[in-house]
Amino acid sequence: MCQLKCHVNKDPEHIEVHICFQYKCYRDCDRINDNCVENHTCKKQYFEECELCPKIVAKTRSCGHHFKQFVCSKNVEEIECDRSCKRKLICGHKCPSKYCEPCGSCPFPKKKMSSCSHMVEVKCSEEPTPSKCSGKCPKLLPYTLILTNAKRLALQTARSWCMGTH
Repeated sequence: MCQLKCHVNKDPEHIEVHICFQYKCYRDCDRINDNCVENHTCKKQYFEECELCPKIVAKTRSCGHHFKQFVCSKNVEEIECDRSCKRKLICGHKCPSKYCEPCGSCPFPKKKMSSCSHMVEVKCSEEPTPSKCSGKCPKLLPYTLILTNAKRLALQTARSWCMGTH
């Protein structure tokens, strides 16, 4: 309760102080700063409006990114986390995502052996299938043509149209 005699009978609890400015209480404010999560008290006088909490504190984002000096009244989740991820993917490559993002699958290119016996460059997390192969097929057709996958697909499509199996 305010000890000043200027308003002892009218609003001694300072309920109306920021609504009605007919008097000014010069007592040090003991209210909590606006948007304060750590209960820091306002450093103004009671008749003045409290501000957003200006105290510098340590905060941690939900992703685990830790900030040593951060304004108490600010939401740490609103700050864009641009720190690179330091985790390793299952394949051993370094994760290319941001620290606050999930790692996901490996996007780095890697040469792998396809079931058609050709080396195929695919994403590290992908399987090397013959459909991703651009090498010449070693299989001989009745008329001994060596075909690329694209030509083989065109020939298979043409045969299915001719046989009515499309």
